[in-house]
Amino acid sequence: GRPDLTRFLDTLIAWETECIDYLKNKLPMRLTRRQEEAFNAATECYLCRHPIVFNDPKGQKVRDHDHLTGKFLGAAHNICNIKRPVNY
Repeated sequence: GRPDLTRFLDTLIAWETECIDYLKNKLPMRLTRRQEEAFNAATECYLCRHPIVFNDPKGQKVRDHDHLTGKFLGAAHNICNIKRPVNY
């Protein structure tokens, strides 16, 4: 009945609050020296596997990373980074 619906909605609201709080506390990107060297040497987007060249129409080379863990994922075109699906 109605109490079950109320309890269900209260639970959903609590989960929403937890999720929002979790997403607000994302970690900064952390690169090791080796990862930074790999980024600097990268000439190919790890997402689309096409070359990254100066004045590339897909955008500049960026450091793609997981916004929740801060883990560096690879060198990418800016547009590929923006379009990368995020699975949380």
